[in-house]
Amino acid sequence: MKENNYVMSMFDIFFEEDGHFYICNTLRGGLHEVDQKTYELCVSSKYDPSEISKMSADLIENLSSAGYLVDYCSDAESINLLRYMKLTKSFQSDRLTLVIAPTLYCNFACPYCYEKDLPNQQMKDETINELIEFIVQREDTFKYLEICWHGGEPLAAINVIDKILNRIKSEIKIDLKGHSIVTNGYLINEKVLDCFSRFPLGYIQITIDGNEHTHNLNRISKNGQPTFDRIIKNIDLLVKKLPNTNVGVRMNVHKNNVHEFVPLYNALSKRWEGSKVNIYPAFVMDNQSCKVPCFNSIEKTAFLYDLYKKIGRKYSDVDMRLKTGNCTAIYENSYVIGPNGDIFKCWVDVGVPEKRVGDLKSGIHNHALIEKYILSSDKFSDKKCLACSVFPICSGGCNKYRMDSSYTTADICPLSPSIISKFFNIKKG
Repeated sequence: MKENNYVMSMFDIFFEEDGHFYICNTLRGGLHEVDQKTYELCVSSKYDPSEISKMSADLIENLSSAGYLVDYCSDAESINLLRYMKLTKSFQSDRLTLVIAPTLYCNFACPYCYEKDLPNQQMKDETINELIEFIVQREDTFKYLEICWHGGEPLAAINVIDKILNRIKSEIKIDLKGHSIVTNGYLINEKVLDCFSRFPLGYIQITIDGNEHTHNLNRISKNGQPTFDRIIKNIDLLVKKLPNTNVGVRMNVHKNNVHEFVPLYNALSKRWEGSKVNIYPAFVMDNQSCKVPCFNSIEKTAFLYDLYKKIGRKYSDVDMRLKTGNCTAIYENSYVIGPNGDIFKCWVDVGVPEKRVGDLKSGIHNHALIEKYILSSDKFSDKKCLACSVFPICSGGCNKYRMDSSYTTADICPLSPSIISKFFNIKKG
């Protein structure tokens, strides 16, 4: 191919460190050290493709074979392929995924919670009947059923959970392939352990908020009791009583507690060494009413890089793998069901009537909102994302945020292109 048909890939990132020069590519995952002359020529060629004519034939061949130099339409074709991969995932037809909130009540009053002023109600038997019928009507369409219990605090309605699981076992033909729960961990007791011994969980997510002092200030019990110690002891119980269940201990990270993650990670990793407990950070998202200071994308990426240097773990936001999005809302056959039978696409929408896409009794009817979540709010619809060098390895941020005009791309963006190259440089070691 003639050099005038080539351009530097839009996914190329260039950086210098300690007198060494590197080129990497977020689509193909390549990382190479080059001499300064080649580096400068590649940088100038990215902004002015006519500079490619100054490259030798061997250099053009090497750069093109490594994916740094591409046909002028190659990147656009790659984005289309990623979009196709995303749509294939979104419209998969073998799994029915239900996020079920058996109650909207929560025993905590966290300052950053997006669930405000929701009614204190549990799912009634009539609604459980409608839920079972909703699944029965679809059991010949899907091979697998996945359930995630959510809330409110779902363990406040463990009797409802137990009742639904018994109904599914006795009345539903689809295999329960995935079974998980998102809980604050405070209400774990013998009744909970008995239920999930009979109906094993693949995964439990439990959130803490820093060390004991900070956690007890933010993960506030409505009855005024401290919660940290009880949650930690409840995780001890899970490790002992449900040893085959993976436990994700999520530490909510914001500017006030970020310095606490590494000491907490080290202490808890030692406490649960050898068990199926994964301790990880999750950034508190600014929901317009958040009462703690949140990170922007540069600060998030810088924190994750510093974290890698300190504990040697590279979390999913920066694992350099191709990403097309991974959220309940982007899957056609995934639904969030509230305790009164309303159906939503996003966990954050539960209890907000105008965000309903249907209900258990009458089925799905708000297809326009479903379309927005699946198609017109993803990173493939965002012009700034499409022009970004880290597009292939970025999850794209929250689709719900992109649907809200009060947020900008800067608010949504989970990664900083200016820092992400540091993670590529780790690969050379």
